[in-house]
Formats: sequence, structure tokens, C-alpha cells
Amino acid sequence: MSLSNYDIVYACSELFSIYIIYYFFQSLFGVQIRNKAITISVYALYFVLTIGIHFVANIPFLNLIFTIISLFSISLCYNTTFPKRFLAIFEYIVLAFAVELIVSVVTKNAYIEPLQKYEYENEIGIFLSRMVIFWVVLLLGYFSHHRNKQKILPIWTMFVSPCIPILTIGVELLFTTVSGVTAQSVTVSMILLFIINIVVFFLYESLSIAYARAAKATAAEQEKNYYQNQCQLMQNAVEDTRRFHHDISNHFSIVEAFLEDHKTNEASQYLQELIQKEEKKSVL
Repeated sequence: MSLSNYDIVYACSELFSIYIIYYFFQSLFGVQIRNKAITISVYALYFVLTIGIHFVANIPFLNLIFTIISLFSISLCYNTTFPKRFLAIFEYIVLAFAVELIVSVVTKNAYIEPLQKYEYENEIGIFLSRMVIFWVVLLLGYFSHHRNKQKILPIWTMFVSPCIPILTIGVELLFTTVSGVTAQSVTVSMILLFIINIVVFFLYESLSIAYARAAKATAAEQEKNYYQNQCQLMQNAVEDTRRFHHDISNHFSIVEAFLEDHKTNEASQYLQELIQKEEKKSVL
């Protein structure tokens, strides 16, 4: 069976979809993965089965059922509650359906028969739908981080990063309008743009993790310095108390010696001098 340009773009778009789903679940659930090897295996199995269904059946209703089961299986790889799993799956299904429906309308193919093979083969359409879904998922991720007060990177990145999928769409649409461009060139350009987006946002995620670790290390160092200062202040207070007790004992001894010698005037004068010294210290 020979592969058409659409089949190649579809396969690459499904790889890109895996990254979108990964980013989507990571934004909602965090990075609390149960088992890394199992998670990778589940994502790989999802890709293989998706491609297989595309070539064998490609019936919209079966695709929907398979997508729901697959998303639920992937969600089990994350440590979260079942209500959050169902809500995340519902959000993604609604998002993907709405975007693909809009793109189908824009590309003049709005009619979909749920129980018959889907004959839609538009490379631009599949490219647009994946990029728009990715753009929306990015926005949802940033809003989720903001709502949970997780300031991973500076706020300006929230406005810059989502521009990349939009610029990607603009570049591809401009490229397709150039005269003399072949279908093979368009296919290659889409594949390259998928790869570029994955690489860019993989680096972005790596930078986010490094930034978060650096911020955490800085906070830990500040906390350490704070407790060291507190310990030093407590130690100084203990030393001051010891000196005070030592000085008081000496003063009592001197007053006691005056009183034993019946020198009450000298004892009174000594006490007055001590009181004046303490008053001067309190003023300073």
C-alpha cells in the first residue's frame, strides 16, 4: 500500500498530537507520572493504534470511542483524582472536536457521517487543526499555572510562546501560496514545522524546569540564611543574658560589701550610679 502525502502528514500530525496531549495533561496534572517507562509505552501504543485505525477503518464514531479510551488510559499514568481525569478528557475531546469541525468548515468539508469512513484528505486542514489545538492548549496551560500560582517563567513568556503556533500557521499558508510549489514541498514543510514546534517547546519546558529548580534553590538558600541569622541572634541574646547575670552578681557583691562595712551612703551612691548608667543606655 503506497502512502499519499496526506497519509505522511497525518502520521506526523499524530506524533505532534501526542506532544499536545502530553503538554495538556502535564499542565493539568503536573509532572507526577506513576511510571516513566509505562507512560512512554502507553503513548507509543496510542500512536501505533491511531495510525492503524486511520488506514483500516477511519470511521468518526470509532475514532471518538478510541480517543476517549486512549485518553483515559494515558490519564491513568498520572497521579490525580478521577474527577480531574474525566474533566480533562472531556475538555480535550470538546476542544479537538470543535477545532476540527471549524477547520472542516473553513476547508469546505463540513459534512461528516459518523458511521461511515471519513474521506477527508486535506493536508492544510489537518495541519491547521493541530496547530490551533496546540495554541489553545498552550493558553489553557498558562492560565492553569497562573491560577495555581505556579510562576515558572516570567509573565512575558505567556504572551510570546503562544505566538509560535500562530506564526507557524502564517508561514505555512504563505508558503503554499508561492507559485511553483509542489505538493511534496508542502508536505516536507509541514513535517519540518511540526518538528520545529516540538523542539522549541521541548527546550521551553527544559528551561522552565531549570528555572524552577534555580528559583527553588535560591529560596532554600535564603531560608537557610534566615535561620542562620535567627540562630546568631539567639546566641547573642544568650551571651548578653550571661553577661548581665555576671555583672549583676558583681554589683550585688559590691553593694553587699558596702553594707557589711555599714557604708550605706557608698552603697546608695553606687546604686545611683548604676541606675544613671542604665538610663543612658536606654536613651541610646
